Parts: sequence; C-alpha cells; structure tokens
Amino acid sequence: MLPWELLFSDHLGGYLCRRSPMVRYVDAPEPVRPLTAPPPLRVLGMTALPGDLAALDADTEQNRMQQLLAPLQARGLVAVDWVAGQSWEAAQDALYAGCHVFHFIGHGGFDPDRGEGVIAFAGERGRPQLVGASALADLLSVADPMPQLVVLNSCQTGAGTAADVFSSTAATLVRTVPAVVAMQFAITDEAAAVFSREFYKALVHNRGVDEAVRAGRIALTGWNTDTLEWVTPVLYLRSRDTRLFDLTGPGAAPAGVDEQPPPARGAVLAAYWAARSTGEWEPVTAQLAALHRQLPSDREVEQAYQDARLAARYAQGRRAEQDQDWTGAAAHYQAVSGARPGYRDVAARLAECARRREIAALQEQLRAMFTAGQF
Repeated sequence: MLPWELLFSDHLGGYLCRRSPMVRYVDAPEPVRPLTAPPPLRVLGMTALPGDLAALDADTEQNRMQQLLAPLQARGLVAVDWVAGQSWEAAQDALYAGCHVFHFIGHGGFDPDRGEGVIAFAGERGRPQLVGASALADLLSVADPMPQLVVLNSCQTGAGTAADVFSSTAATLVRTVPAVVAMQFAITDEAAAVFSREFYKALVHNRGVDEAVRAGRIALTGWNTDTLEWVTPVLYLRSRDTRLFDLTGPGAAPAGVDEQPPPARGAVLAAYWAARSTGEWEPVTAQLAALHRQLPSDREVEQAYQDARLAARYAQGRRAEQDQDWTGAAAHYQAVSGARPGYRDVAARLAECARRREIAALQEQLRAMFTAGQF
C-alpha cells in the first residue's frame, strides 16, 4: 500500500527515486510513434477552479510558468497559450489548435462509482463539472497535434484503487498519450509551483521527462527539507523513450545566436504545394503555423495552414494503421472528421479501425480463454 516512490536503499544511502528516475510503465498493446517536430514546444495551460471546491493559488503558478518560459519564448523554442475559460467547451475550442504539452491546474480525485480518476472543470455558474479520465482522453484526441505529455497539477490524479493501481487518471490517460505526470496525494500550492518550475526548466534543457520529474523532486527537497511532498509527483509512460521532445533539433536557435527571420510567404506557400505531391507535411505545417501567426488575416495562408494540418493528421492516422495502432489511428481520423466531415476516405478509415479493434479484442478474449483452459 506504500507508494513505490518511498523505496529506500541502505546500500545506496538514499531514496531511489531521488537518485534515479522512477517510472510507472503501462505496457500498452499499441506502439507509440515518437513526435518529431521542430520548435516551438507548444504548451497549452488550463486552470479550472469551480466555486464549490477549495481555493487554489492557480494565478501564482500560471505567472511563474510564464516567467520561467519567457526567455525560451523569446528565442522561439517554446510557445505558451492558456485556455480562455474553465469549461469542457473552452478546452475543446483551444485544443483544436493542437499542443505538445497540456498542463492542467485544478482539482482531481478518484470516483469509486466510476472506477476511474476524475478532474474538475467549471461548468455553468462555476459549478464543478467532473470529467472522467476516459472522457478526458477523448477530449485530448481532438488536438492537432495531440499532446505528447499531460501534466496534471491537481491532487490525487495519480491515485487509483487498491485492487487496480492502474485505474488512476494518469494511468488511463497514458493509454492515449505517451507520458503523464500527475499527483498521487494532495499537494500544497507552493509545492506544486516549485515542482512545475524545476520540471519545465529541466525539460527545456532537453532532459528526458523522467529526469525532469526527478529534478522536480530534488527541488522540493531543497525547498523544504522536512516535507515528504517530493513523493507526490508520479510519472506514467507507455513508451520506453523518455525524450519526448528535441529542443535542439532543426529550427532551434543555438544559445546566444539570434533567430533567423521567418521564411518568406512565397517560399512557404511553394513548400506547401510541393508537400501536396510528396506527402511530407510536418515541416511545412510548422512553417505555415509561424507564417499564419505573422499574417493572421491572410486568407490564402490560413487556408493552406488548415489544409496542411488536416493532411498531416490524416498521414499520422495512416502511419498508425501501418503500426497496427488502431486506437491511435482512430483518434487521428476522428480529429480530421470533426474538423472537416467527408475529408477523403476518413469515414471508411474510421470504420476499418473499429473493425480491427473488434477483431483484436476477440483475439485477446480467445487467448485468455485458452490460457484459462476453457478449450
């Protein structure tokens, strides 16, 4: 019943998770294709503070995140946006633009009736709107691109039942996204802010997400030597690759070197038309996103950007199908269909994914029956 993060070694003279990263690995059947994308690292933050629940100092954490990431934003390595609201609808509206990291600040818990973790959005008149982990996974699937990392800075999002340690919000979400950082117990506002500060600082220094969590634990130890809150953060992964992002890859400005100006409009649009033939959408989509931010009222650029996003998401779905990742493929196709119903053969692809998942489920059931000696 004790958390694994409290494992202590007399031989090593310390807690293991402060000396080496500790990961809760979910062996999901579908493979994960690592995200390869040029900077900026796109972080979408959301705060939800329903009026009926305890007050949180979310504004302080939000401001600290902004201050920490400001130098990296200036260099074009990180872009931070915040959901304009606290409801499901506000989150869905913001997720359509896609993100690499989804950071939630608010309340969480475990619902024994549902048998899964929940977080609290704020519905009409600020009333709590409890969102189950499986529903949250569906919500995140509309993002284009989908987040590779979800950070749940809310209490008990890493807690499950004693009978099923993988029933928590984090463990459910990690079946959809590669990595989830959550809190297995209640955590104070100050400790949450300290952890977030060091976690992102390590992440943008190109550390793996496991090392970033360890850095956050160490920061909590230095912040208050008498606290055990460093035990609270937990990391769930469904991929053995902990390097989710590469902030020194193509497009990143070397330290001390000024960023190059964005590509000219004509060159980006020419690359867009070339991608229609080659199918290489990821680089040109990032260029079109930067150009669209520079020229938000340019109709041709906006149309090209939207077309490129859909084509890139559709291509991700096809690659997921090739990897037999039917759940991931369906999520990509569902996002495309939601943005533009009737796009290519996306309806047929969704039906094929559903059929393949049914076949896989039946095969798994037959294997279980065979193992149990029912044949």
